[in-house]
Amino acid sequence: MKPQSCFTLAMALCLTLPGVTALADDAQAIQGTWQPLRLMESGELAPPELIQSFRLKIDTDSLTMMEVGSDEEDRLVLGYQLDPTQSPKHINLIIEEDGEVETIKGIYKIEAGKLLMVFNEDEAAEAQRPTAFVSEDSIDGSPNNILMEMVRPGAAPQTKPAN
Repeated sequence: MKPQSCFTLAMALCLTLPGVTALADDAQAIQGTWQPLRLMESGELAPPELIQSFRLKIDTDSLTMMEVGSDEEDRLVLGYQLDPTQSPKHINLIIEEDGEVETIKGIYKIEAGKLLMVFNEDEAAEAQRPTAFVSEDSIDGSPNNILMEMVRPGAAPQTKPAN
């Protein structure tokens, strides 16, 4: 078999693997601008003015948190990694500052026109990844979680079809 044919066959096989397909699908679906329906931190709902003005813009390799009309220097730009092969699906936010890299562990799902993400506020390497789509206080020893329920600007969330 010719080297080019081997490469073509290998690429075809890789593209049919469930993890590769899921990553490509989610990487495409997550891109764009999102606005919150709900933002919570440690079980507390964010103020309505923050919910109204907050936007999340996701590109192929960066995630930008901003307020509507904010200047470039007021925006927080992070890297991110998706792993849709996990259950629940994993997302890591990557913070690079002063030559150091920190990771914020989270989970996500995209369904019915919504993006739902939960992150553990603790940036420590040993911090636990959230396991449920809830925002909890840490009184009982559970992590302080940040929950973001997002939709596309101008789009009403779709309802999930009845089974």
